[in-house]
Formats: sequence, structure tokens, C-alpha cells
Amino acid sequence: MPGTPLTGSKGGANAGIRVVCRVRPRNSKEMQSESCVKAEGESIEIVGEEHHTFTFDAVFGPEGTQRQLYDAVAAPILEDVMCGFNGTIFAYGQTSSGKTHTMQGPDLFDTEQQGLIPRALTNLFQFVEAAPEDIDFMVKLSLVEIYMERVCDLFEPSKGDLRIREDKQRGVWLEGVTEHYVASPIEALQWMKHGEANRSVAATQMNSQSSRSHLIFIVTLIQQHTRDGGTKTSRLYLVDLAGSEKISRTGAAGQTLEEAKMINKSLSALGNVINALTDGKSSHIPYRDSKLTRILSESLGGNSRTALVINMSPSELNEMESVSTARFGSRAKKITNKARVNVERSPAEMKAALSAATKEIEVLKAKLADLEGNPVTPRADEELTDSPGRSATVISAERVTAMEEEIVELQREKDVLADEVMTLREEVDDRDRMITQLRQEADKLGQFEDVIADRERLQEAVDELSTKMRRIESHKDEETQAKARLANELVQLRKAYQAAVDEASNAKEAASILQRQLDQAKADAAASHIKDVDSDSAEPGADIPSATPSQEVENEVSNVSGDEDRSIDGAIQAVETGEIADSNDNEVKSNDCAEPGAENQDTGAAGVVDTGDGKVEEVQQVVGGR
Repeated sequence: MPGTPLTGSKGGANAGIRVVCRVRPRNSKEMQSESCVKAEGESIEIVGEEHHTFTFDAVFGPEGTQRQLYDAVAAPILEDVMCGFNGTIFAYGQTSSGKTHTMQGPDLFDTEQQGLIPRALTNLFQFVEAAPEDIDFMVKLSLVEIYMERVCDLFEPSKGDLRIREDKQRGVWLEGVTEHYVASPIEALQWMKHGEANRSVAATQMNSQSSRSHLIFIVTLIQQHTRDGGTKTSRLYLVDLAGSEKISRTGAAGQTLEEAKMINKSLSALGNVINALTDGKSSHIPYRDSKLTRILSESLGGNSRTALVINMSPSELNEMESVSTARFGSRAKKITNKARVNVERSPAEMKAALSAATKEIEVLKAKLADLEGNPVTPRADEELTDSPGRSATVISAERVTAMEEEIVELQREKDVLADEVMTLREEVDDRDRMITQLRQEADKLGQFEDVIADRERLQEAVDELSTKMRRIESHKDEETQAKARLANELVQLRKAYQAAVDEASNAKEAASILQRQLDQAKADAAASHIKDVDSDSAEPGADIPSATPSQEVENEVSNVSGDEDRSIDGAIQAVETGEIADSNDNEVKSNDCAEPGAENQDTGAAGVVDTGDGKVEEVQQVVGGR
């Protein structure tokens, strides 16, 4: 967002990062070790294998309170935020050095133990309450974490990886981040507690609640002047960094080890950015090497008032880490930010400022012309020396030079305002063109009424076709059901056909049995006939037939066989063709085996009868003999 340097504010438009050192008390694991850090005034001494001395803007030992730290670190930043500046406060240090205690405190709602974030929120609303009535305020909050180089929304954890955007108007911002408007510090703290519960933490050998991500709490303050329409928008970044880790001491393994690698990588990128900003040689600042440095790019050498709290342990066990942390703070202290008031002037405000500047320029030009025409005329309030003429001439020349510089400055401001007015006019012209275009489109829409009517008729036709299609679908359903019924009937017919085939097979088997019985009957008939012939030939006085007995028997058997064969063939053919009659109509009668005029009647051989229940019964007829 374009800004105007805040001239005359504390620290000036260009100000360095304010660095404060905080040394925590020794914890239970460090009580057996000696303290190697000594805080005195604004300096600390780290005594170990080597002696190191560092100086910061303020130093707090183990006895320092949360209130004292807030007054030294956050209170000045918050005042700048109320004036329209962006502000950043972040805590840096090794793991288990007290960063989360510094930024949040053990209890967000405990007024004595609150950290910098809850105190800043409370103080912010105190400023709002004390502000003039012609200023409207809006406060909105966002809470994100950088976990494994992914920006996660803690207010809405389903947003897994937010994209970082940047433009000239808004600076660096997060696309799609959840923002909640709040009206009181209690509401703000409740939202923070809700989001902080979603933060990634894990237990290590140095910290049972070790943060596994960088936490960034963003407070946006919008101030709108109801009288002149001007707007100021400032952002306050409150950052609780994850601690640097030495794997041999934390005992990290598995997923915790992977998290530690990413934490150390991002903190290393932060150190590289600070080195590039302070070495005076780098032409490129590697803000894009990590998500953390990209988000904090405005806070490090950009448009922001920034304060850094370096946290360290006093124990000699952490001597190397404490020295590294102090060196980080010393380098960061050399960074110079270029802060601006983030103000958006209304067109009326800009026109008024331009008019005032123009009038002031005209007055100064008139004064300059008057002085140039009367260089020796002193003003009543000027003190003359022994040489009045010379003194007056010198004073007039100095005044002329100062007024010329003032005119040049006012002319520069006038040019800036003129450019802004021109930009606004261009925006107004663009909106006028847009309105004209929209009106033309509205006129065109009026010409499309007939098309809309045709569309309605087409819609009716489509509805009618849809109804027909539904009917066709209904017929298709009926056809499908009919096909299913036919298929079922076909299955039943196939079953009936198979049953008929089975019956025919049974009939063939019965015919075979009948054939054997007929063969046996033939043999018995032939034997009986031969016996009768022999008996007749033995009677006294009998006539000798013209043919031999054997020939007669043979003829008789031949006749019987022929008749019986024809009878059997007829029965088999009836079975094979399926023409099986009822038992009363299907008796197979044998032909007469005796010659015409014989005394004894021949009997039939056999037949088959369908009884109606699928069974075949054998019917045997007596074959007569002589």
C-alpha cells in the first residue's frame, strides 16, 4: 500500500530493528550446571571457553517480568501501528529457550502472566477506545503456522497450504486466509486460543511441548476518518518462531526429526536474509528461499517497524547456542527499515491539500519577489549589526534561500498531489466508460426481448419432447417386461421339450423290451407248432400231407414273424413320433398267425400304452398256435 513517511515520529522514517535480549531462569534439567550468561544494563556477557560481550537496546535477566518486557518491546511498536505504520514483533532462540512464554505466556487470560500478544491486543483496544469520535475502527485477525514449509490456516485447518501473494498496493499477503473481525480483547483472545489449539507440537528430550512450526498472528487495523474520508490500514505481525535444534540433544527421530530439519532450514534462510541486508555487499536479498522470510520480507528491511526478542538459556550446557543467538541479534540490529504511514487519501482530501499547497506557493512567491526587489529593507523583528546595510543584505539572502527551498519542497508536494489527482481522474474516467458500456449493453438487452420469447417457446418444445421421451421410456419398460415374460415362457417350453424327449427315451426302452418278448413268443410259437405237427403225423390212418412238416412249420413261423415284425415296427414308429394314445385306444393287435379256416385263433404279441402320467405300460396279447 502506498505510504507517506512519518516525519517527526519517534525514530524517523528510517529506523533500525529494535533488539531486546531475555535470559530465562534455569529449568529443572539445568540446575546442576553453572550459569554462563550475565546480564548487566544493556549488555550481556557469555563466559565459557571464550568471553563474549554483546550490547542490545534492552536486556532482561531471569528476574524480568512480562510487564517490563512489554513496555520495552511491544508498547512502542503498538503506538506506531496506531499512527498507520506496519509493525512486527518476533521471538528467536534455541528450542526450550522461552519464546512461547515470551510471546503468549502460560495463560492467555492471566493478566500477570500474559505474554506480548495478549497484552498487545488489550492495549490496542484501549487505544481504540481513547481515539477521537470521528474515526471508525475495524480490527480483524488471522492466525497461520508454517509447518514443513507449508502455510496452514489455524482458524480453518482444512486450508492446508495457503499461497503467498505480493503487489504494490497490499504488499505481502496470504491468499484465502481466514479473517475474523473482533470488537473486544476477550473476543480476540478466544479466537487466538481456538486457533493455537491446532498448532503442531511434539515432545523432545529438551521440551515436552516443543513447537514444530512457526506461528504468525496477524492483526489488521483499519482507521477511517468520517470527516475527510481518509483511510489508514496497518498490520501487526506477532511471530513465535520454532526453536533451532541440535539433534544430538533433542533426541528427535522419525517425523520429529524431519520437522527439526525443516525448522533449521527456514531459520538458516532467515539468517541468510539478515546477513544479506547487513553486509553491504549483496545486491540480492534471498527472501524467497523460505516461506518464513517471504512473509516477513516487509518486516526485514521493508515497510515496517520491527522489534526482535532473542531468548536464551543461562546454562553452560547451552553456551554455544546462546552465543549463536546473541550473534543473530547483533546482526539483526544493523538492519534499517523504511517504514511508511499506510494512508489512502480520499479525492476531497487530496484536492484540499493541493489547493492549500498552491496557495502557499503563491504566497511564498510573492514574498520572494518582494525581498528580491527590496533586499536592504530589514524586518522589524530582525536584529541589525554595526553595518546595517550589510546585515540586512545577509539576512535577506538567507531568508530568500530558505524560502526557495521551501517553495521547491512545496512544489514537489504539489506535483505528487497533482499526480494522485490525475490518477483519481483516470479512475473516474474509467468508471464513466464502464458505466457507458453497461448502459449500451442494457440497450442491447432490450433488443433481445424477442429472443427471450423464442427461448421460452423453445423451452416449451423441449418440455414437450421431454414428456414424449418419458412416454417412450415407459413403453421401453413395458417391452422389457414382455421380453422377460417371453423368455420365461421359452424356458418352460424347453423344460417341457426335455420332458418329452425323456418320455420318448423311456418308450424306446419299453419297445426294446417288447421286441425281446416278441422274439421269445416267436420261438415258443415255432416250438409249439412243430410239436403239434409231429403229434398229428403219428395217428393211424392219417393222411400224409403234400408238404413236409418242416416246411409247414417254417411257413407258419414266417407268417407269424412277418405279422409280428410289422406290429413291432408300427409300435416303435408310434413311440418315436410321440403319437402315444390313451390305454383304451392304443392296443397293438397282432395279425392272425393261422391259416384261414383253422379251428384255433391266434393271439396278438404285445403293445405299449401311455397311461397319461408319463409312464409306459406293456400290453401283451396271446399268440395262438395250432
